[in-house]
Amino acid sequence: MKREKVVYANLTSNAQEAFNAGKLAGAMARYGYELTPVRNDDAGADFIAYRVGEPALLIQLKGRPTIAKAYEGSKIWMAFPSGDPDSHTMYLVRHSTLMKIIREKQPRGNAFKTRSWLATEGTYSTTASWLFEALSKYALDSD
Repeated sequence: MKREKVVYANLTSNAQEAFNAGKLAGAMARYGYELTPVRNDDAGADFIAYRVGEPALLIQLKGRPTIAKAYEGSKIWMAFPSGDPDSHTMYLVRHSTLMKIIREKQPRGNAFKTRSWLATEGTYSTTASWLFEALSKYALDSD
């Protein structure tokens, strides 16, 4: 078995998604959740997370913090890694909460006035350090 760590930046986008899915599964397991992939994500979820005695969570996995018009009013939770590919930290936050934090705490400009948000698809993503600081209570660590 080849025991050489991969370099995240050198992975294809599909391989990065698989990498992040593994990190999310490990982090969620530390909190007692079982993750099941959704093969047909018409409802917007990539995974359903189960924990005994709690309602299931519908999770959309992204490579960085992302909001989208398509998820407004939904019960989707957004999951994404920290900005450091060597970190085991993943973030899990309800989409509506992520939108609120971006709306209230963005120091410059306005995400909701960007070209990408105003486009038909209406998406916005960022890896800004201020956002990760604002999301600290939503961090999951698998260590």
